Amino acid sequence: MTASPTTIEAILQRAISAYAEGRMGVARDCLVEALQADPTHRQARNLAARLFPDLEVPPSGSPSEGEAARVEQRRPTQPVISPPQGEAAPRDTVTPMAPSAPPH
Repeated sequence: MTASPTTIEAILQRAISAYAEGRMGVARDCLVEALQADPTHRQARNLAARLFPDLEVPPSGSPSEGEAARVEQRRPTQPVISPPQGEAAPRDTVTPMAPSAPPH
């Protein structure tokens, strides 16, 4: 189901206003809404790519119904933080033990 161009434009205006006001979550949600309504909408795709490069959008070809209803967001991965060299790991960290020798 594709929304009317007027509806998509209104959603994009809400996204731009929210972004300008620093409400990034609202801006992202508006772009997701616009892309769910019409994954082929060029302005919505371009704005999403510029404002939220981590936002995954479906291919712009003629989407199947399942693809049109789905816009995925990739979550940034959490960096692995290791203690500086020479410092012990935090106490709640489990350190694997070397395997013990079998009894003779």
